Amino acid sequence: MSYSDVSNGVVVGRSEGTEVPNKPPKGVWMEDRFINANYDEVLYSREGPTFSVEGGMALYTYTIVPHEESLARDNKLKDLIEKLNSKHTKLSKDITANYPDEIVKTWGQQKFEAVSFRGDPNNATPMLDAMGIGRGKSRIEVVEAIEIKEALYANAIGIILGRYQAIWDMMDAAEDLDELLRIESEELPQGW
Repeated sequence: MSYSDVSNGVVVGRSEGTEVPNKPPKGVWMEDRFINANYDEVLYSREGPTFSVEGGMALYTYTIVPHEESLARDNKLKDLIEKLNSKHTKLSKDITANYPDEIVKTWGQQKFEAVSFRGDPNNATPMLDAMGIGRGKSRIEVVEAIEIKEALYANAIGIILGRYQAIWDMMDAAEDLDELLRIESEELPQGW
């Protein structure tokens, strides 16, 4: 619940939390009630409110106005792109969540040295040499471990990237708002 500070039928302040703030009102703190819980600001705008008091409750009445179809589609596309990017970012971060950033930053160098070693075992591989010493393993054992982890990472990130691109292609091909809404409800939540 949120509350409005109402004085002479005019909203003069609003609470940002879920309870009446600990500050003196200019008028009376009254509970807000929302008319439509399914209101989506991407698709609709509100006009108003008109104010009334019924049974000691502040009642705000908004007129819900649908955006023009093209504006609603554009707004939903922007919203969907934001949600898609957020999902991709979260899932990508989940893959590396068990590793400190400092280790993840070395993966490129580790792969470079592993490929260099495979090309010529006489090539300098200072990071792999130090990792081998620290782990008590030979360079070839370290290289093999890196190759296995690289393949697992490439597979996991590839699945995420492929699904991201598939949804992006669907959004790009969507001709109307209904298709974007279908993508949001059916495609975005699954297949990752």
